[in-house]
Amino acid sequence: MRRDPASQRARLGLATAYLRIGQPEAAIAHCRKLLSSDPGIDGACVLLGASLAQAGDNEGALAAYGRGLAVAPRNAELHLGRELALLRRGDWAEGFREY
Repeated sequence: MRRDPASQRARLGLATAYLRIGQPEAAIAHCRKLLSSDPGIDGACVLLGASLAQAGDNEGALAAYGRGLAVAPRNAELHLGRELALLRRGDWAEGFREY
């Protein structure tokens, strides 16, 4: 990040690392920064949804997955994340329909 603060790959890697070590808030910040510069990064939407879910914001996770699906409707990770968020919310019919 020091060499190229705008590097999408580096920022996505940092967000992934933060999520893996249990710091979803830091991951969320990096994902939002990425998406503010390029809303079409579906991988950032996957990671944002997972980070929000880990932070306890299931509705925010659903919104992130929906945002990603708007630009990448065939992304299986986005569909899986949305399905799990729907099931966590108790929306069994919609969650299993997504499956």
